[in-house]
Amino acid sequence: MTIKQLRDGWANKDPSEEDIRVSGQDLHQMYLVGKIVSAQESSTAHHMVVDDGTGKAPVKFWIDDDNVDGGDIPAPHGARARAEWKEGAYVKVSGIVRDMQGKHFIVAYTVKLITNMNEVTLHQLETIYVHLKTMTGGQGPIQLTPGQKRVMGPNPAMQNQMPNQNAAPTAYNNNDGSGVGGMMSPCQRAMFDELHGSAAMANDKGLSFDQLASKLNNQFTEPELRNAVNYLQTEGHVYTTVDENHFKGTG
Repeated sequence: MTIKQLRDGWANKDPSEEDIRVSGQDLHQMYLVGKIVSAQESSTAHHMVVDDGTGKAPVKFWIDDDNVDGGDIPAPHGARARAEWKEGAYVKVSGIVRDMQGKHFIVAYTVKLITNMNEVTLHQLETIYVHLKTMTGGQGPIQLTPGQKRVMGPNPAMQNQMPNQNAAPTAYNNNDGSGVGGMMSPCQRAMFDELHGSAAMANDKGLSFDQLASKLNNQFTEPELRNAVNYLQTEGHVYTTVDENHFKGTG
């Protein structure tokens, strides 16, 4: 998965639940691929910050007796291997997410140095594949008829509700529940419309969060707007542009 998926999972976590959910599934063990932007080692742990292009996450790898090099045969996570986990290196991290006093970090079980950059591209493709597979219940690709759009959504039955790609933008928000907007809350649908409006789509930067709040006449609270934009990003309807607070519709 990506770091952004983790961040969104924490942002939408149900306080009554122990685990976070990503792509509709409880998250247990996971792995990500990214570049180390900072690294330091103490006597008990190796600390890193990993950036995968969607965000940054702190990673902690505990050092124990199994991570001691012996003779000419280095341990998979021994001192010689850890020496390669330095700033600028790409790594594949497998582990579990932990929460300590409101701060989230990844406890790594394994860390693998990446020397073939094709692995980075492969991981990006895998995150898309896994998201689509989990959100469609593993039922395979949705078959579309000419004129239909594929939209990341939680319900495969939506394939019969997709609007014609040449239809007016209001087709996304039919009040009878059909179309993409039929599964959205009022706040999510309002934000979807604003980010797919002609002004937003013609602007390379899209709209800032403050602009969205203003255009919606402050009829929703900030947490509602934040949750709405997180939902739209997770479902593939919008993306960030110049920074984390500017958004644009995917069309």
